[in-house]
Amino acid sequence: MRRSPLVLLAIACLAAWQTPTVSARTPIVTKLHPQPEDVTRERYLFGTSVAVSENWIVVGAVDFGPSPPLSPGDGAVYVFSARSGRLIRKIQPSRDLFGDLNGNA
Repeated sequence: MRRSPLVLLAIACLAAWQTPTVSARTPIVTKLHPQPEDVTRERYLFGTSVAVSENWIVVGAVDFGPSPPLSPGDGAVYVFSARSGRLIRKIQPSRDLFGDLNGNA
């Protein structure tokens, strides 16, 4: 049994109409935040480097930690879910070495 090309075209148009579209005109915006207990210093630079993929958002935080404010060695990396915006993991070195620039891309 052959289907007419018009029926197939109608099915294709209906399927395309039912498929949700994502557009730059209607973006979904979620503000990402570090853990509240981490924001304890004035020079906390959360978001100085950001990488985004389909599943993950990785945010660097330079100058993080208990060291003096001018120490460039402290830092953290935050991993968020790109779908939910939820914080998945905070990555920090086991010990901060002066000048290691963890959290800086």
